[in-house]
Amino acid sequence: VDSRIEGLTNALGCEILLSEFTRRLATDPHFRFQSADLVQVVGRQAPVEVFTLPPDNFSDDDLKLHESAMQDFRAGRFSPALDAW
Repeated sequence: VDSRIEGLTNALGCEILLSEFTRRLATDPHFRFQSADLVQVVGRQAPVEVFTLPPDNFSDDDLKLHESAMQDFRAGRFSPALDAW
């Protein structure tokens, strides 16, 4: 799965992407991730969530706001998502 996701870095404008599966393995509390998208990967029926690293200047509050905006966006609540971003 991760090798297929690697090919999405350009499309999503991210230098680093990792799958939800790899993210679960990164248990060190110093690692911080932000959701980048849900993607359909060949060989998987359900979409896979992919993550990237947040900017260095992202606070914990910024990260929470981003995650909330992603939830709104995925639920079709575009105005609140855009306001948050």
